[in-house]
Amino acid sequence: AIVAGELSERVDEEQFEGTERQAVEQINAMLDALTSPVAVAAEYLEALGRGEVRDPITEDYQGEFNRIKNGINGCLTALQLLLDETNKLTDGAINGDLTTRADESRHQGAYRQLLHGVNQTLDAIVEPVSETGEYLQRISQGDIPEPIAKDYKGDLNVLRDGINKCIDNINMLIDDANLVASAVADKRLDAVSYTHLRAHE
Repeated sequence: AIVAGELSERVDEEQFEGTERQAVEQINAMLDALTSPVAVAAEYLEALGRGEVRDPITEDYQGEFNRIKNGINGCLTALQLLLDETNKLTDGAINGDLTTRADESRHQGAYRQLLHGVNQTLDAIVEPVSETGEYLQRISQGDIPEPIAKDYKGDLNVLRDGINKCIDNINMLIDDANLVASAVADKRLDAVSYTHLRAHE
């Protein structure tokens, strides 16, 4: 039964008496000591496979069984920390705090690598978004900046091009307004044609 993975199977102690019964009781006790931590470990690993992060195993084990317990508890702790970091990032994004990043120093190995990738992804997205917000705020206050010179990729580049086009159009409007104002001041209204003013549309 043990070879077949049936860890709950035990010898029927009622069939024996005396020394033989004592021996059978010892065999069953040994099987309990061997199979109980294995069953607990299997249950926890199965739960992890379903995405459940349970409370750590609190049973006392010895030797190799304790190593298994500590390994599973370590996985549970690492995953809980990962969830905490993910929730922090989510809350930051929902609240518009684009500076929130995962604390990579709290993690090891693949978990640290995963969070490092998330942080890099956020950096790649947040920088152009923040710069766009800054430019739009300046434009709304009449402070027309130089076009964005940084090179972004894909949709982020479309965002940059849109801002730059807006800056170009505003500058052309300012140039045209200055031209008209100058012509009016010099009483040269014929110097500015309607066609010229429409050229920048």
